[in-house]
Amino acid sequence: MTEQENRRVYETLLTTLSENSLVWVIQQVEEQVRLGKVIEREIETFTDVKGHNSVGNSRFKKGPKVKLPVTIAYSYKEKLEILIEAIKCALIDTADMEDHLIHYLGREVSNVGEIRFYDDDAEQVAQIVNHGLVSMRSQDVDKLKKLLELLRKEINNN
Repeated sequence: MTEQENRRVYETLLTTLSENSLVWVIQQVEEQVRLGKVIEREIETFTDVKGHNSVGNSRFKKGPKVKLPVTIAYSYKEKLEILIEAIKCALIDTADMEDHLIHYLGREVSNVGEIRFYDDDAEQVAQIVNHGLVSMRSQDVDKLKKLLELLRKEINNN
């Protein structure tokens, strides 16, 4: 994929996340992108030549090269890779955790029909995890996982 195609897909995924109330995923990705990518660059240093008094000539000479960390902007390909990983963590990994939790409790605790998660905000509705919801989401999660894998392959084929 070209950088322009990567940008278009990146922006499309951001819009899709926003439309599905996943702005917090966007915010985390944008924060990472804003901070930039840290790489090492080799920098040439200069040392002061002691006792150098000539006018017009430099009193510095080349010193040893050193490697220093610097921050650069991510390419759209890299931004897209970060976004894909964030989607995987936010949607696929959490769905896998729900699945494992509900099946574990089903085996270990026979009276557990569902689990309710409450936000600190008293006005928030509880998030419910039960066998029915986990099973319904399982097919959608599998489809999303396959789509993200295909997208990863596509952006890495260049």
